[in-house]
Amino acid sequence: MALSPGPSSSPPLGRLRLASPADIPRIGIVAASGFPYSPVFDWERPNHAKFPQDTLLSYRHEFSAVIKSPEHIVLVATDKFDSNEGKKTKAIIPPNNGWPTPKPHDEVVVGVACWKLPPGSNRKGSFQNDDAPYPELLENPMRDMDKDHCDALDELCEAAEEQYFQGLATMEMVVVHPAYWRRGHGGRLVRWGIDLANLDKVCQGVIAAEMGKSLYRSLGYEELEDLHLEGVHVSAMKYHVKSGSAVKRLLSRVTRLRPHIPMPVPGVAARLRQVCHRVRQSLLCCGYSTESFVEKEKNSVLDHQDKGKACDRSTLSLSTGMR
Repeated sequence: MALSPGPSSSPPLGRLRLASPADIPRIGIVAASGFPYSPVFDWERPNHAKFPQDTLLSYRHEFSAVIKSPEHIVLVATDKFDSNEGKKTKAIIPPNNGWPTPKPHDEVVVGVACWKLPPGSNRKGSFQNDDAPYPELLENPMRDMDKDHCDALDELCEAAEEQYFQGLATMEMVVVHPAYWRRGHGGRLVRWGIDLANLDKVCQGVIAAEMGKSLYRSLGYEELEDLHLEGVHVSAMKYHVKSGSAVKRLLSRVTRLRPHIPMPVPGVAARLRQVCHRVRQSLLCCGYSTESFVEKEKNSVLDHQDKGKACDRSTLSLSTGMR
């Protein structure tokens, strides 16, 4: 389904697409397979091994709620189905899980991300995709969870959001099934949200798990505060939309210095011209596209991380307030 007509253009989806209600059973499997690699998962769900069906049901309820919500955006990444994917996660996925097993190499959802729009956004409802009926989900008994732990983490994260994220968009969740790590799926999902933030000129906050901090830093997020709770560590981070003012100041300074460079020094003059050209290129591009020089530099870091553990290994950001 194409994006609903919105108030302005949106970043191209490329290999991503909007999540559909029909994806919810599969999304639950992806989330339940990827999130256990974070210490936060063990702390919140100490009884996952005993009640894996509750973990699966919990994530299906969460993503069903945000796909329905006009205030949220949910995108998925897809890939060819790996029939051995169940052996490539430490999570326990019940065999009768309500998702029909596809044929090998069928295209399936392998990653998912969710953002919450800022208050008053004129994009509200623009990303909803109700092209299929929502699955009927059983009530979740939440036997896998430690309610006290979940409540304590919710309280900690909500306090940080209240302090730092007022009026911002937020990245709520991103996760990739471990059988499909190191293929760049997590990076594509996160970058799309960065593109939207730059396009709308709205800063973006995230409560990042430990494994995701290096990815967010490489994309330009600023670390605001480390949050600690009984051995669990997360960070409040903020992405500031680009401004050309700093580049303009640098360009102005370089331009003022050029007349003072002795012309008989061709090496210096050539280098200065090169710097001026590079700065001008950054100024022309830095407005609101991740294809700027600065973003290309960050993308090279991100592409490297996509091939390692930092990007796709479980929680890059947390699900807060939707347990």
